[in-house]
Amino acid sequence: MKPGCDDTAIPAPASMAFTSMFFDPAGTLERLRDRPRWFLPLLIAGAYSVTVNFYVISRVGLPRLIRATLEANSAFDPQAVLETAMARSGQILFLQGLSTFAGTFLASFAVAQVLWLILSVLGREASHRSVLSVVAHATLLTAVLKGSMLALTATLMRDMSGFDLRCPLATNPAFFVRPDSPVAFRCLAALDALVLVQIAMIALGLSKVAEGLTFRAALLLVLAPWVVYTGISVLLPL
Repeated sequence: MKPGCDDTAIPAPASMAFTSMFFDPAGTLERLRDRPRWFLPLLIAGAYSVTVNFYVISRVGLPRLIRATLEANSAFDPQAVLETAMARSGQILFLQGLSTFAGTFLASFAVAQVLWLILSVLGREASHRSVLSVVAHATLLTAVLKGSMLALTATLMRDMSGFDLRCPLATNPAFFVRPDSPVAFRCLAALDALVLVQIAMIALGLSKVAEGLTFRAALLLVLAPWVVYTGISVLLPL
């Protein structure tokens, strides 16, 4: 070492910290144990998701989006609801953007809380901030992947009538198999490749930040609550 030089590693800037998740996820997740960060990844994930959603809505058209939402509920008069909704389109878009943005934070907080509680019960040492940081970075990765795929699909499709709002991406079996049963459709849609990537990233991150936790054990730890949640959402959809 040269005289007067400090061999202490220089921390990476915050901007590099989240971009490294795309080309070095394992290294990025490992660094979260000592330097947990969650706000910036969730901020970017939420903002990117809102931007893509507005772009897709502009391509698909708000009336078609509303009609597709009402198709599953015969208790309402679609034409009357559509006329009312179009009269308040600005409010609908604002609430849709707000719910997407806030939902990114709330969902990540909920997942992190559940996983942290499970780790505490199992006696695995990990700070809540580290667990939240892992979930935030995994959310950022999958949100950008999904948003980019949605934007690309909406851009390349000339006839937007073929754009299935329930299952727009070829990342799950429901895109290829269209069962008549709503339960079967939701089961197939739940087996989404992007969701599985997020689960794998969270498990990898937990194995890095939790003391003595292997990747296999972390994967089981993440899969267990996901299976329970998916089962409930399939059988009792909101």
